[in-house]
Amino acid sequence: MEVVEANPAREKTGWGLSLTGPALRALAELELADACLAEGHGMSAITHVNVRGEATDRVELPRLLGARRPAMVGIACPALHRVLYAAAGRSGAVVRHGLTAAALEQGAASVRVRLSDATEREVTLAVGADGLRSSVRGLLGLRSKPGYHGQMAWRALVPRPSWGTGIHQFSGKVHTAGLVRL
Repeated sequence: MEVVEANPAREKTGWGLSLTGPALRALAELELADACLAEGHGMSAITHVNVRGEATDRVELPRLLGARRPAMVGIACPALHRVLYAAAGRSGAVVRHGLTAAALEQGAASVRVRLSDATEREVTLAVGADGLRSSVRGLLGLRSKPGYHGQMAWRALVPRPSWGTGIHQFSGKVHTAGLVRL
């Protein structure tokens, strides 16, 4: 297996993310869920807090990995990156940095991929995981225009309050904010 990574450096920056049930289930299939749980913080409920700071309800999230494992995990991006890199190394995968897909040509049983360094590969499966403004989608002739849908995320690393053991969603007079423990 070969992984082509646009970032020229191996180090991953960024804040964190929530691995929800479906993501944890996929990671469990790869035998990586427990490593992610060990690196992050498992959570299984969302506490809603009103504008006066009072907890109004608690929603239990479905535990797709069974009752003994949490429903989701908050994990720092560099920690997730370490878990995935270690697994790639164990599997024998080659990770090439500073490259992108420049062209894709679908054949009857394979895909020809030209990389940004002009090398070419004939593969049985090409996966483009390049986000919202995907260049891979464009190479396939799929057009999409990202648009604002009313939600945005601000992330900051702050000291965890003693009560911050799970997900908290705070309702304000106009907006809502959340806290996810990493």
